Amino acid sequence: MVLSGEKPFTLRALRKDGHDAKAGQTLYMFTGLRTKQCQRIAEKQCRFAMTIRLLYCWIGIPGFLDLVRPDHLELFSRLDGFENYEAFCAFHEIKDGMHTRQMRLIAWVTRAELKELLGVEYDT
Repeated sequence: MVLSGEKPFTLRALRKDGHDAKAGQTLYMFTGLRTKQCQRIAEKQCRFAMTIRLLYCWIGIPGFLDLVRPDHLELFSRLDGFENYEAFCAFHEIKDGMHTRQMRLIAWVTRAELKELLGVEYDT
């Protein structure tokens, strides 16, 4: 999905050292990390990065978007490379009744482009 241009962002755990990705940085994308088959597959510029909150049936991107509609959650999950929102939640260990989980959204598209991809024109 990265090579085809279908994947516009990734989510990563917040780093303990605080050196999370920032806009303007070059992002180096690899496949097969920590194996003999490791290859760099892409190099992109980070267009924006921010800490987001994940809760079952809600993705909060502070000051930007609150995704609660099932179709938006599904699309966000597919854009991140998952088959559906259920697979997204399973991978990120998001369960009903759990506390909010914080992740770093690292995008190589602009905020406006991400809103367009999600079909969101306003903050809901």
